[in-house]
Amino acid sequence: MADLLETGTDWLNGKLKAFASRTVTYVRGAESVSLVVTVAERPLRVSDGVGGVGIVWGNRDYGFEAADLILGGQVAEPRQGDRILETSNGVTRIQEAMTPDGEEAVWRWEDGYHVRRRVHTKKVGTQ
Repeated sequence: MADLLETGTDWLNGKLKAFASRTVTYVRGAESVSLVVTVAERPLRVSDGVGGVGIVWGNRDYGFEAADLILGGQVAEPRQGDRILETSNGVTRIQEAMTPDGEEAVWRWEDGYHVRRRVHTKKVGTQ
């Protein structure tokens, strides 16, 4: 008998890809691949220099099926410094994979079955 949670995870991944995603370009050096991702905003808390804290919305996490990140003909793990180019309304956000404060790695698994990865990024520019 199939694992009901694994079956549900597969179903949910299909729905995320079909109805709650967008296509971005994942770049490492001279290599790139189009990825279908889900996007999550993460607040960045910054000091205002006088004891207060402000929130900047420049950090994003991108979730995608691990098997879709193909670089150099092989499935790759996200690395520090990789970039994600996300275009919306004619403007391309440039997000760089970075390890956020309190985290040990630039990415983590999104599910217990190691199907989807979530890469942490910070906005480094637009074009």
